[in-house]
Amino acid sequence: MIRPGAAFWIRHQSSKQHLYFALTSAHSPDDSVLLVNATTRRSTSDATCVLHPNVHPRIKNESVIEYGRAFVCRARDLVELPSEWPDLYHRVEDASPLLLRRIQEGGLLSPRLADKHRQLLLSELGQGGVSS
Repeated sequence: MIRPGAAFWIRHQSSKQHLYFALTSAHSPDDSVLLVNATTRRSTSDATCVLHPNVHPRIKNESVIEYGRAFVCRARDLVELPSEWPDLYHRVEDASPLLLRRIQEGGLLSPRLADKHRQLLLSELGQGGVSS
């Protein structure tokens, strides 16, 4: 249903859309998916995972993954909402396996990723995390 690396433009908690990457998988509509977003790098950014232009077709400037704004949603929302609200959600090109790995590994290292999100990521990676 949703695989790690799936990417979406999502308008979440702001009027501006951001590029979000799924870090966990979902096999049913009610499974939770952990999402993190890429944003332009600033002096106060978490530099755990820096993305250079063109590492993904939608990354045009030096960017970072903003682990502190990670959130969880139901897979159903990622599947159904793009057709219902295309101005809020739409699917774009998936992350490459190498980019996904960098983002997931960065999540394990980032001091800004909440513990509950780190546990979901650890569970996805088979490293003994507990899922919620």
